[in-house]
Amino acid sequence: MTIFEKILYSLISLAVSCIVLFSVVATWWLVYPYNVVDIKTPITVLTKQVVAGKMCELEITYSKYLDIYGKRQIQLKNGMVVPLDNEPIYVHLEKGLNIKYRVGFVIPNWYPAGYCHAEVTTIHQVNPLRIIVEKFDTEEFEVVSK
Repeated sequence: MTIFEKILYSLISLAVSCIVLFSVVATWWLVYPYNVVDIKTPITVLTKQVVAGKMCELEITYSKYLDIYGKRQIQLKNGMVVPLDNEPIYVHLEKGLNIKYRVGFVIPNWYPAGYCHAEVTTIHQVNPLRIIVEKFDTEEFEVVSK
């Protein structure tokens, strides 16, 4: 075996090893059952009656297992879906068990009066190949006109 054949054999072995390693890591990233956050549902609404244009407050009880940033988006639902933000908001909740977290959002002035609930969507990118999206509903609350 010449020196050239030995180098070629070593490079081919290295390439095959890298492909196998990458395949194992990619499969692990795509298949592993990540549990980022558990939220007690329905989420508690602290202001059961909200005037359009005012703040609605929620109290979220959660357990977070991975210390990673996430995105949160809130939508109102009453037969129609109204996203309250154009883009999800980046949040970093602390890691731990049974933590209470208060958050609020403003009901748009033009929102129709009646009963509705909000849907809180959390988005976490747990690795370069996997995004976990979870949706949680709040209790029903009433929106009243000004």
